[in-house]
Amino acid sequence: QVPSMTNPREKSLCLSCVVQPHCPSSEFKKSLDNAKAGALATGLQLQSFGDFAKNGNLPLEQRNEALRKANDILGNYGKTLTLANVATETATKLVQDYTNGLIAQALAGQYADRIASLLVKQATAQEDVTKAQIEYNKAQQAFVSMPSMSIRDRELGRGQVFIIQRDNALKKLNDSQETYGQITKEVTDLTKQFNIEALKSSELLGEV
Repeated sequence: QVPSMTNPREKSLCLSCVVQPHCPSSEFKKSLDNAKAGALATGLQLQSFGDFAKNGNLPLEQRNEALRKANDILGNYGKTLTLANVATETATKLVQDYTNGLIAQALAGQYADRIASLLVKQATAQEDVTKAQIEYNKAQQAFVSMPSMSIRDRELGRGQVFIIQRDNALKKLNDSQETYGQITKEVTDLTKQFNIEALKSSELLGEV
């Protein structure tokens, strides 16, 4: 194990801000918000058609048209809405479950995409760690094998080059390990979130 030269405060930084100058964590959050908003919009549209169909003061033709549009959105999901059941608690729950299922499905998709992207970065980061370890080993060996120097050479700092090379290699190694660790942690965290949303989608919609 190599002693870490990493500033502890850096651990509070998000992974993306370390990996890239423009932090995509905020962009990913936006993608989650947009996915959720899109699914919610469909759910609200479905609810609106349902409310329209429930309104007994409206012409029958308009209510049936609203039911048709609601059932078009639902597709094969659940029980077909009719004038007889659209106002029941069962229909209300069906709309709620469908909406929540759409949201879970949309979020699961975003998590899956993000995880796939991170796995590519993780593989590259692992290669960087391996290369940095080799460079450090070489620099450390050169330092240990540094030839004996006269007092005059030491005064002139001619041995400093070995120390500088070793320290630079150590910093590069620590940085690469830190980046790999952060990517791995984010993959683990996002996988947990994906599993939660995928399970919810599967339970509510029967698919992810």
